[in-house]
Amino acid sequence: MSINGNRKRIIEEDDEDENEHSNNNNNVNNQRRRLDMQPTQSSGSTPAPASQNYITVPPAKVYMEGSIVRVKLTNFVTYTELEFVPGPRLNVIIGPNGSGKSSIICALALGLGGGPALLGRAKQVSHFIKHGEDHAIIEIELYVQTGNIVIQRLIRKDNSSEYRVNRSKVTANDLHELIRKHKIQVDNLCQFLPQDKVVSFAAMTPTELLQETEKAIGLHDLYENHMKLIEERKNVLQKQTQFSGHEGILEDLKKQNESLEKEVERFKQRKEYLQKVDLFQKKRLWVLVDIAQNEVNEATQARNEIDGRVKALEKEKAPLQKAGDVLKGNIEKLDHESTKHSTDVKKTEQETQRKSAAIEKYNDQIDSFHNELDNIQKRADERLAKIALARQNQQNLTENINNLPNEDVTRAKIEEKNKTLREINVQQGQIRSDISNAKNYLETLNMELRQVNGGLDALSNINAIKLESLRRNAKSVFDAYQNIKMRLKDRFNKTFVVSILLYLPDVNTNWGRDYQIDNLQQYGVECFLDQTFEADKLIKDVLVSTIPLQNIAAGTKASIGKEEELHRKTGIQGFFTPVRSYNYSQSRYGDKNTITRITALKDAKLLSQGEKNNLNRKKQEIEGRLTEAKSAHSKLQDQEQEINRQVKMIHTERQELQSLLDERKKLYSKLHHLNRQIEDMSVEENTDQMKADIKKKIQNAHLHRVNNIREVTNFLLQIGMSMSQRDLVTLKRSKAEAKYRVECAALENLIRQINDLKINLKTAIDQFNVAKKKLQGATEVAEREAPFDDYADMFEGMPDDIEEIDDEIESYNEKARQIGNTDPKVMQDYENRQKEIQTLTNKIGNHKAALEESQARMEELKSEWLIPVREFIADINEKFTQFFKEIRCMGEVLLGYNEKDPDNFEQYSIDIRVRFRDEDPMQSLTAHLQSGGERSVATMLFLISLQGLTNCPFRAVDEINQGMDPKNERMIFDQIVKSANKPGRPQYFLITPKLLHDLEYSKNTTVLCVYTGPWHVNQSEWDKMLKKCIEAKSKSK
Repeated sequence: MSINGNRKRIIEEDDEDENEHSNNNNNVNNQRRRLDMQPTQSSGSTPAPASQNYITVPPAKVYMEGSIVRVKLTNFVTYTELEFVPGPRLNVIIGPNGSGKSSIICALALGLGGGPALLGRAKQVSHFIKHGEDHAIIEIELYVQTGNIVIQRLIRKDNSSEYRVNRSKVTANDLHELIRKHKIQVDNLCQFLPQDKVVSFAAMTPTELLQETEKAIGLHDLYENHMKLIEERKNVLQKQTQFSGHEGILEDLKKQNESLEKEVERFKQRKEYLQKVDLFQKKRLWVLVDIAQNEVNEATQARNEIDGRVKALEKEKAPLQKAGDVLKGNIEKLDHESTKHSTDVKKTEQETQRKSAAIEKYNDQIDSFHNELDNIQKRADERLAKIALARQNQQNLTENINNLPNEDVTRAKIEEKNKTLREINVQQGQIRSDISNAKNYLETLNMELRQVNGGLDALSNINAIKLESLRRNAKSVFDAYQNIKMRLKDRFNKTFVVSILLYLPDVNTNWGRDYQIDNLQQYGVECFLDQTFEADKLIKDVLVSTIPLQNIAAGTKASIGKEEELHRKTGIQGFFTPVRSYNYSQSRYGDKNTITRITALKDAKLLSQGEKNNLNRKKQEIEGRLTEAKSAHSKLQDQEQEINRQVKMIHTERQELQSLLDERKKLYSKLHHLNRQIEDMSVEENTDQMKADIKKKIQNAHLHRVNNIREVTNFLLQIGMSMSQRDLVTLKRSKAEAKYRVECAALENLIRQINDLKINLKTAIDQFNVAKKKLQGATEVAEREAPFDDYADMFEGMPDDIEEIDDEIESYNEKARQIGNTDPKVMQDYENRQKEIQTLTNKIGNHKAALEESQARMEELKSEWLIPVREFIADINEKFTQFFKEIRCMGEVLLGYNEKDPDNFEQYSIDIRVRFRDEDPMQSLTAHLQSGGERSVATMLFLISLQGLTNCPFRAVDEINQGMDPKNERMIFDQIVKSANKPGRPQYFLITPKLLHDLEYSKNTTVLCVYTGPWHVNQSEWDKMLKKCIEAKSKSK
């Protein structure tokens, strides 16, 4: 393995600085990531072209079905564009923290259909899109013997995804089915362990670990059979409970029925007597039918006799009705004739009244015409008087108009005032704008002054400020300070000021400098860090013993850009500029290259100085500007008041001029109106013609009045004649009416006799209907309760007399009463329980057979599942124990279960037991008993022990070596190399930020290095350079 270049440079900045750089387009190249594959295998493989012609692909025969042969990322997290080919065995992905190693693992999980929850990093898949881009693309090529599969996932900003397999769009479910088909489980921590899920693996319960291991091994349907056993056990327990419950219920039902047998016998005897009563009651129903039939026959005979008498009287009624109708017709004719004469009289009287009203109307018209002749002359005199008055008012208005000032002169003066106002308004607007600006400036200065005063108030208690900063940034030191202060106060009843020092056993009190300041000043260095603050000598000694402050230079802005030259020429190992710190060290690996660590400086938190002086200077500056601003604001207000006075005066003068124009307009309007009145009144009326017309109207009214008087006289004569004829008709009607009354009396007597007979007939019919209805009812009841054909044989020998039947009924009822009352519910309960007993007997038989079948099926599944589980746990335990012996520790993997209830398959588990020290007992691996490094060692050895058993195409583990000591880390790496590079083993991805030196590698190990830094070339230049190197190497061979 080799690393390009002679030096490696790392930039470490906090999250805010990284976000700031990622948002800055000018620094995109500085944040560019590049991944370079450098396989250690030098022979035994044939290069195969990939998407980039400088990438070599091992031959297909060394890949397992479903292994990853190519990965391409676009706009994913920190990668703009990336494409690489992993090896078929162990792939070690190495790079500094923050370089994008774990992003590759995230891409594998998401690209194979996983969700963000699997990774524990982000809640939404859109968070994996590179900043500033609107989408990301993950492309993964899987090895398949019949032809490789290319899976592509497009991620959009709205959290939607689009999946494609070999360029054809598919659904998420289709992709998951394809992944399952190739035994890929990105959600199984035993196969796929991202960086943020390492803790989740250690936190898994033993039961969960067993189930995840079953999934990872994927043989003999272990996990599916385990789940079936758990479900089958639940079914067996449920059926056993049901079986036991049904047997108890059956025994209780049998005991209850045995206690009721005597009561049931008495019930049956009494039931027999009551059946006899019921039979006689049914016979009684048919006897009542016979009685009802006799009553119907008698009612029919009475009805027929009355009906004959009614028909005879109806024949006598017809002649009487005919004679009465003739008389009635004559009377109606006389009434009609009398009514006609009365109508004629009434109509003539109405016409007479109408003509009389017309005569009165013409009398009123004649009087009105005479009054109108008198008014014509009077109106002519009044018109002449109004014309004279209007002419006098016309002369007065003309004189008033002439007395007003000239209109053009007045308008010129108003326009002059308006022009002056417009000029003043411009000045007034400018002054108001200046006043508003001055006011806003005053408010800004006052707000700045309040902020400065607030800052001074906050700095008034510097000790409290420092304590609060200490509490936020060093909670443990703050708690120690409070504890010591409280103890001193409790002991001496007095408050002390306590200084806190971190105790160090070896304090260097005779320290000196390795560099002279004179040699550093040309690079912008003014002093060393120990000279930038004041403190007691003891404190400085402690600080220098911890960090060599006396040899760390403090530079100014002039030192920026001279960092490399300063280190190269002076050999200084550490110095500060105003924005960054620089620390130089030598790598322990490879060629012992120099490593430069650059850290962005943050604001001071505990030892800030000079803030109060800055605030006081700022306060004096603000107060001076505030005094000047108030003076300028006062002058502007005085100018505004003077302009407002001028504007008010001009408005008053302009209003007076405008009132003169308004007065002239008003007088002209009145004069115009008066001229029109005079013109209208000057038109004279033609009085002679008017008088002649009125006299003609009087003559016509007299003529109409005389004609109406003649017509009234004729109407009065007609009224007299019509009244005489009406009286004669009235006499004839009286004689005809007397004769009609006699005929009607005879007819009414006959009708009364007929009606009486009809009433009797109706009564007879009603009695017949009642008897018939009674017969029908009795027959329906008898047929319903005791159909005659069904009971005819039973009725033989029984009495037909109703009284004898009633005696028999009473006799059998008495016998039933002597037996006593029995509860029908007892018999019903007895019979119902008999049915339940039979039903339960059948059900118990069925349940017993089903229970035996379930138990047999569970035992069969148990054999199929438990034997392979014990075998693979024994294999894991053998390897796990051997691995722990090699690190001089003890470890074992056991199958845990409930010995008292071995069929409780939910409690089966994997118990990982470890002992890292001789004095400790064997303890189960948990998230609480062992340290982080110990858990990492045990986790990795467990995963390595699984390596030969699992049936999966690849496995990925991210930064599992964090927290391990060098010895265990070396051992773990050796075991991974041995296990992962054996033939037939799945592909392996190991992510780590570091590797120990002098590690042993197999020839099948592929190392993928992730580089980052501002001086690296971009991807396209790197590709060209690498291609040239490969071509040159090929030519040299």
